[in-house]
Amino acid sequence: DASFVLWFLGVYLAVLVGFNWLFFKSIGRVEWAWGAVPVIALAGGVAVIRFAQVNIGFDRSQTELDIVELQAGYERAHVTRYLALYSSLGTRYDLRFDEPTALALPAARGAAGGRAVTQGTSEVTLRRVREVAENGDVSEVRFSGLDVFSNSAELVHCEQMFELEGPLTLDVLAGGKLRLANHTGLVLRGAGIVAADQAAWLGTIRPGQTVEAVLLPRRELRELSEVGRPGQAAQQEAQQQQTPRPRAILGLWSEHLEQHEATQLAPARGALNVRRLYLQAANDIPHGELRLLAWVDGGVPGLKVQPRARTRQITFLVAHLRPPPLPTPQPDANEIPDVRPAEEELP
Repeated sequence: DASFVLWFLGVYLAVLVGFNWLFFKSIGRVEWAWGAVPVIALAGGVAVIRFAQVNIGFDRSQTELDIVELQAGYERAHVTRYLALYSSLGTRYDLRFDEPTALALPAARGAAGGRAVTQGTSEVTLRRVREVAENGDVSEVRFSGLDVFSNSAELVHCEQMFELEGPLTLDVLAGGKLRLANHTGLVLRGAGIVAADQAAWLGTIRPGQTVEAVLLPRRELRELSEVGRPGQAAQQEAQQQQTPRPRAILGLWSEHLEQHEATQLAPARGALNVRRLYLQAANDIPHGELRLLAWVDGGVPGLKVQPRARTRQITFLVAHLRPPPLPTPQPDANEIPDVRPAEEELP
């Protein structure tokens, strides 16, 4: 874009001429400014490559969504990772896991004629072996041979167990008030407790923090037209077109979730967003069960992707604080007289 070129050129000349001269003028060594010119030129070259790598077509990126599921009172959690690995040029990726229980498998991006739609095929390998890399990193599981072809992306589905710093604990106090203690070591954002017909908003829960909550009746899901969604841009566009837009579900805790881009109903383009996961996890909850829903900045540690790429990560957490009651025992459909042979048939 022309504006980017002009902006960067202006900054470069300001540093090369203006700031360079002023700095050495202030220390009384103006002649040294010539020696700084090659250093500034090299730094400017590195900077323009970093800033413009997407525009000129040399880029790698890793987008990761982690889903953590755990039970109250337990330190180990189950982690599901969904990775999208992109490369502007053909790249072979290797994934190294710290956890020996890790599994990984490429996901098909579509189907045509019974096979995945890709630009080619490659053979991947999952090895459970302890390896030490050149930089000293130790990995227990290695997933190698994933080829990402030019200007394309590949999806990878990973699962593993993960050891938290401690458990989530839930206590029921007098009057039905709930007390939740966070010993996981994670900063839980957008946290809330939800049941089949009740819910309680908690907000941000930091490591080691204990919060109390009272369950209140759940507000029914509301539907608004696109014009009523947050954001002036969407409203203006809808008014200009004068056409009805599809109705959008706001759902539980809408006024709180709108406060952050990661949980907004209409996030900015390209932003990582977990709003739909809130809606999905809050539905179809059995009576008697309590769930904690929250999200965490970044991803779950324990995975290294080579070669390195620009990384965007977010984690969605579902904690089963209290399981639903066991169903009432039912008699077996086959009673003993139905399967026991008659006495005359016995040998």
